[in-house]
Amino acid sequence: MISFRARIWIMIALMSGAGILFIYPYTTYDAIRINITREEAEKKAKEFLNKIDINAGEFYIETTVERGGRNSGYLLQKSGNEGFAEKIEAGKMPLIGWQMSFHKNITAFVPQLNYRIFISSDGKLLWYDRTIPDTTAINSLSKSDALTLIENFINKFTGFDVSEFQLTKSKEDNLSQRIDYTFLWEKEETNPPGTYRLSGKVQGNQVGSLGYSFEIPDAEKALLEDNEALLITVSAIIVFFLFQFAIFLFMKKYHEGEIWLKIGVSFFIIYYFISFVELINYWPAVGEGIVTPTGILTKKIIVFIVQGFLVNFIMSSLIFAGWAVGESLTRGVWSSKLSGIDAFMKSKILSLRSGTSYFYGFIIAVILGFTHLISNYFMNTPNAYIFMNPTNMLSVFNSFIPALYVVTSGFTTAVLSSITLTFFAVAITYDKWKSAKLSVVFGGLFYVFGVVIAFVPPAGNVFWLNILFFFLLGAFFAILYIKFDLLTLLSTQFHLYILLSAFVLFNPDNFFYMLNFAGLLLILGIAPVIYILSLMKKEDFVLEDYGVPSHIKRISERERMQKELEIAAKVQLSLLPREAPKLDSYEISCLSLPAREAGGDYYDFVKLEKNKIGIAIGDVSGKGIGAAIYMTLTKGILQAHAEENASPKSVLSKVNKLLYKTIEKNSFVSMIYAVLDTTTHKMIYSRAGHNPAIMGSDREIASRFLKSKGIALGLEYGSIFEQALSEEEINFNVGDEIVLYTDGFTEAMNNKNEEYGEIRFTGIINENLEKPARELINIILEDVHKFTGNHPQHDDMTIVILKRIR
Repeated sequence: MISFRARIWIMIALMSGAGILFIYPYTTYDAIRINITREEAEKKAKEFLNKIDINAGEFYIETTVERGGRNSGYLLQKSGNEGFAEKIEAGKMPLIGWQMSFHKNITAFVPQLNYRIFISSDGKLLWYDRTIPDTTAINSLSKSDALTLIENFINKFTGFDVSEFQLTKSKEDNLSQRIDYTFLWEKEETNPPGTYRLSGKVQGNQVGSLGYSFEIPDAEKALLEDNEALLITVSAIIVFFLFQFAIFLFMKKYHEGEIWLKIGVSFFIIYYFISFVELINYWPAVGEGIVTPTGILTKKIIVFIVQGFLVNFIMSSLIFAGWAVGESLTRGVWSSKLSGIDAFMKSKILSLRSGTSYFYGFIIAVILGFTHLISNYFMNTPNAYIFMNPTNMLSVFNSFIPALYVVTSGFTTAVLSSITLTFFAVAITYDKWKSAKLSVVFGGLFYVFGVVIAFVPPAGNVFWLNILFFFLLGAFFAILYIKFDLLTLLSTQFHLYILLSAFVLFNPDNFFYMLNFAGLLLILGIAPVIYILSLMKKEDFVLEDYGVPSHIKRISERERMQKELEIAAKVQLSLLPREAPKLDSYEISCLSLPAREAGGDYYDFVKLEKNKIGIAIGDVSGKGIGAAIYMTLTKGILQAHAEENASPKSVLSKVNKLLYKTIEKNSFVSMIYAVLDTTTHKMIYSRAGHNPAIMGSDREIASRFLKSKGIALGLEYGSIFEQALSEEEINFNVGDEIVLYTDGFTEAMNNKNEEYGEIRFTGIINENLEKPARELINIILEDVHKFTGNHPQHDDMTIVILKRIR
């Protein structure tokens, strides 16, 4: 059921639509039609060149729309809409049409042959110019013959009668290889005051150029100077700083955990893609007005690359940052302003929320379109102080497919303008001052200084009034956003852009343009259809919980895991012996350096009866909390069974059975367990898949590995393990030492991913056998750190050194 408020809005929209149909024929838009397409204009130009024996197929053609420039503004100011239309229809004013350049892709510094042709909007040849090097040799004519040649040429190809003009100037240029003649005819015009000019040039015995133009009186030129160049320059500089400011706020909010990335990334990707499509479609006019020393085609390619990859990336980033900051400031204060966008992003396009917002934007656009035409009608009167010149809208014809260009450009313009100016300005100012009025003022100011990226419909000719217009337009859009929501604002700017472009494309005399016009009408008709379907579905959308930003979830998860790892590391270290035991005749030193996260390295000392001590070192597979837990379990099992039996093989067998029942099948524990008798100075040991211990002696040149047989704990329940495990006995003499270690030492890596290795490890031990145990550990650590440099430690490093000193 349509509400009473909606009925009022629809009624106003229908009245505005009827008003558009009524007022349109009396506005400038009805007079600035282009009746021939680019292809038709190029065909006419080629036919003309063929008639004068020039092969157009040898040249690259660059074709752009000529919009009249200063002359169109002068004619509008002096004659108003009605007089403007009469002059255009009579073909007396060379204002609008197609300008073509036939050239080769050669640098501008090289003398070359090229042609420029201007075909009017109704298909007449108004201008032809041939550029040839001054050194080109051509047989020359007398001045009178040259004059006859150019007069006949003008009468034949343009339809102008030279006899209606007065010859006011002739010039002779004696070049090294030919003589050139230039002629100028003039005819005064009183309404509006000015001078029609016919010009022609003969190069040797060939026509080099002809032209038809209208010259504005010098006294009027100053009034029509483009005073907005400074504003555009200042605006571009301010937008650059706005980009930096938005990125700064984004980074600040991101680190504060107040940024949602999903919608912002979607806007970035969609804008970047659509702007690329827009640029491809606008290829004929890419690089227009930019002067480079390169060939024209090369210039277009360079400009396309810079615009497509750099400028569009910066604009996409500005939208991303503006949205992200604006969203973070709006969610908690005015979350309803984003409800329509939320519905779209959640694929709820036909919900009442999004359907209504999108439709209201369409209605407001129709009202603004009617207001624009009314302003055009009443402002554009003869000798008006301020007038509205919409000829800049003719740039839509530079594209291959005008309707596609309008839709893509309407989207990119609406998104860029709405998000980076209005949405961003209101969000940051309302967050700071909580004043809607101040936000409206800043919305207007942002629009003035961001006019280079703003959506600004055709405005007047007076600079300071244009500034006021920009401010009021920006303030209006801010009010629109505050009173409705962001989707309504986007819809308004998008549909208004399409509507104004449709005014230009409407041309019953040209099927191609009417086809594009019909396409735009279909786009405009989508909004009412969506609204009707949303009313039929009666499905509302409420985003009750927009959740925690995804990157905050990841950060929180990392912090939680880090906290757990820190706890596990503390538990792991607390389970290791706080100090090495004191033994007569022996020196024991030990150290465990955990990596960045908790691991499974383990060493322990077990006090046994009859002057015996158990020494264990082990490494649990894997990293993290699981490895630390298994290390704790291993310690408990070993401590419980080591005191029952002094046999290392028996102890490890019992530990293996219990671990096999407990740990996961893809986990295991490597270990060396030894029992030292300090009375007999004998040591019995078993090695369950661990790195072999290194035994050195000051009586031998090199150390040796203690490689008793065995497999790791937890891989097999019993029989195979016990069969594989051996037990060996060694004598401990004065000066002998044993180094027990984990693979964190030998597998330590440098920045080249080279391992420290057993050769270096045993080498540093052999070189320092005479050193005390503690000093030897320090020497080993220093050598390993020297090798690894800044490369992070990726595994725990645990070492136990036992040395007999007497």
